[in-house]
Amino acid sequence: MHKSINTKAHLYIGTQNYNRAIRLLRNTLKKYASTTSYNTLAHTNRILGDLYSNYIQIQNRDSSVYFYKKAIEIIEKTDYDYIKPHLYINYADVLIQSEKYKKAHYYLNLAEKIALETSSNFRLYYINVNLGVYYFDTKDFPKAIEKFQKALQEYGAYANGDQKALTYWLLADAYYYINQFE
Repeated sequence: MHKSINTKAHLYIGTQNYNRAIRLLRNTLKKYASTTSYNTLAHTNRILGDLYSNYIQIQNRDSSVYFYKKAIEIIEKTDYDYIKPHLYINYADVLIQSEKYKKAHYYLNLAEKIALETSSNFRLYYINVNLGVYYFDTKDFPKAIEKFQKALQEYGAYANGDQKALTYWLLADAYYYINQFE
């Protein structure tokens, strides 16, 4: 059931019908609130968190944090390890945007630990890119370079061309800030 709800929500998001997506997801949360269907609850909260962080104006970042926390609370009661890193990465991204660096670093490290345990190379690419962004934003440019390079060299096979191009762009910016132009 949750896959069809999530697909429908993503269709609404893709057509920029954000209010319908939010209504659908909130109704889903109400419907499953008293159930032990952790997968449905976690996925629904994750999508709401994504929606608020990516598509709704910045003043709703608190809503994004709320839904990510709720999804994390639910997912941590399960052994649903393949989704945990994805959730932690996205939550850490919102935390970085909010300049809550210590907490963001914690969730990125937690995501990395689980992704390594589950051999989720696809997620390890994103974890390293996000760690690079974390270090970039905290002005540790050599460490940012290290993480961007690690993402590209060790896990680049798991990313598409657009994702790798963005990572190279971030890497170039980090080199720029340490005055290494060639």
